[in-house]
Amino acid sequence: MEKQIRFELLDGLRSLSIFWLVGFHALWFLGFFIPGTEFIGILKRGLIPFLTFSGHYGVDIFFVLSGFLITNVLLIGWRKSEYGFLKDFYRRRAFRILPAYIFCAFVYCLFSSFIPFPSNNQNLWQNSLFINNYFPIRDQAFLWSWSLAIEEQFYILFPLVFIFAGGSLKKITKFSLCFLALALVVRGGYILTTGPWTKPPIHPIFDWNNFYLYFDKLYGRTHMRFGAIVLGVLARLFLEGRTIPDFLNRRRKLAEILTVISFLTFGFVVLKPVAIAMLGIHDTGLATFGLIFDRYLLSLAFSYLILYSVGKTKGKKTWWENLLSSPKWRLWADLSYSAFLLNPIVTSVVATVLKNRMQKITAGPLLLYISICYAVTFALSYLVYSLVERPFLRMGRNQKRPRVVSESTPVLSEH
Repeated sequence: MEKQIRFELLDGLRSLSIFWLVGFHALWFLGFFIPGTEFIGILKRGLIPFLTFSGHYGVDIFFVLSGFLITNVLLIGWRKSEYGFLKDFYRRRAFRILPAYIFCAFVYCLFSSFIPFPSNNQNLWQNSLFINNYFPIRDQAFLWSWSLAIEEQFYILFPLVFIFAGGSLKKITKFSLCFLALALVVRGGYILTTGPWTKPPIHPIFDWNNFYLYFDKLYGRTHMRFGAIVLGVLARLFLEGRTIPDFLNRRRKLAEILTVISFLTFGFVVLKPVAIAMLGIHDTGLATFGLIFDRYLLSLAFSYLILYSVGKTKGKKTWWENLLSSPKWRLWADLSYSAFLLNPIVTSVVATVLKNRMQKITAGPLLLYISICYAVTFALSYLVYSLVERPFLRMGRNQKRPRVVSESTPVLSEH
């Protein structure tokens, strides 16, 4: 029996993204347990704390990866049974997502007294329907699962595009391009017509009302974030059609220039706040541009890097491709889902235990706190993956696997 393709480069990206996100949650939740002046002092200590606190961009990378991988699953499913693929797809998604989600929601209920928000356990029904991100954050339970709700809404709705397109790769690609344009119009239109928006609040303890407004209107809603998923979808569709990958293979210098531009775009988005602060810039137009485009520019950069690397048919791998494609990332990639679900609980419990030592926080206690957060998060994630995720994944795959699809083999009809 042939094995399904595993895109090793994506394991590296997923692993680095979850490391980044765990660090972000560690610092972000710490802000509820120490004085505000101490919290600001931490973020101003240098580039490393700032980059760690920028880990919320890891969610955008996860969105790109989800779009790419789910489109890959749908392509294979369509080739296997065309219109009959939906039942198998939803079944596998349920076995993949729900067991760990339900278990971690139970853990959340047990430890919700440590979470620096109202527990709202009575509202977990919203999570069971994956519509929690459309309720005010002050009323949400398991509130960091807003991004999972966005992904699940995509998983539920996007397969229908394959049905409407009738197996046409060109039509699915056109639909996806229209969705991307819609994502930009909706986000840009809302921001431009409701402004002026200033820079997003870095933490609710400094301005709860502004944070609620930002989160509920811009940060956690599907219609404000789904463009990143669509960019991942398009990367996989372009890979399937081969036109763009073949073009890049023929024009390697151009491909390398675009690769450099992608890395520079990533650096621009992440480091722009530092440059603005150093230059003393206070411009609402620049802030508006950033709110509209920054996340989608970062997502576009990573979509290109994935398409370029996975679609490469000749030439040696670059240093960054070798780094991200190392099989050593696989374990961390497998643990990323449970780590995402458990990490805010862990960071809140650890911060509660250590808060007396961190009222005047120095480098030692801060490093101890973050190290414990990482260690406990991934230790518990390994247990959840081994005892909950993996057994149910095997149950979900308890059927004849689809024939492997070569990355260069069209799955859908071209018309």
